[in-house]
Amino acid sequence: EPTSAFGWISYLASRPRPAGGDAEAKARAACRDHLVSVGFEAREVSFTYSPWPGRWGTPAAGIAWILAALLAGLFPHAALIVLIAAAVLIALGARWLQRKGVLEGKAPGVNLEAKRGEPTIWLVAHIDSKSQPIPILVRAGSIVACIVIGVAMMAMAAFRVDGLAWQIVTLAAVLAGLPVAISTVGALSPGALDNATGVATVLLVAERVDRSVPLGVLITSAEELGLAGARAWVRGQPAKGTVINCDTIDDRGYLTIMHSHG
Repeated sequence: EPTSAFGWISYLASRPRPAGGDAEAKARAACRDHLVSVGFEAREVSFTYSPWPGRWGTPAAGIAWILAALLAGLFPHAALIVLIAAAVLIALGARWLQRKGVLEGKAPGVNLEAKRGEPTIWLVAHIDSKSQPIPILVRAGSIVACIVIGVAMMAMAAFRVDGLAWQIVTLAAVLAGLPVAISTVGALSPGALDNATGVATVLLVAERVDRSVPLGVLITSAEELGLAGARAWVRGQPAKGTVINCDTIDDRGYLTIMHSHG
């Protein structure tokens, strides 16, 4: 069994760990055995979910935007209505997929839940990994570009701008949407940084906390598919306590801490 951060990261990232796969199950079993050895009561909690939102939600939004931009480009006099309708539909669809659609499915998933005492503090990390053909910075930049160009197109449509300028902005809208449309989810990455580092951090911190301190550890699955494991776990939890989620931990660069409650 690994005994150091480097050892855990090397072990977990020895191969890709797509949600529901054998590699993920093996890694989760190693985490369970380690937590039991340091005084936790551990159990695997099954849940069901839909992988569609996490796997295809982003490409679907990109395709929808490209189609809307093309329609607006072909019918400039109806462009404002087309663009507003597309923006509303994409926003509502994304909201539904994130809040409800993720757990409206039959795909099996497993979370690892471990406790010492009755914890009000939980250390959390996801164990599944994914790969994508488009880097996250490019995806984020493309989404921002789609929004900016969309607002520009609405303004141009409102003022009835057409001709070459309209054709150029339509082409820009389509090009901005292409990286979003091809941002599919694969299983090629070993997930060393995202998120073997987070799992290693949680395990080593849990090992070092005094055994008299109540503490919970949650290792989730299908985080890369719409936060499915975390959403399923929260559904069954009382509305109290603090969760500290560890994701993409590095010894270089800036430490980013985000907080939310509700």
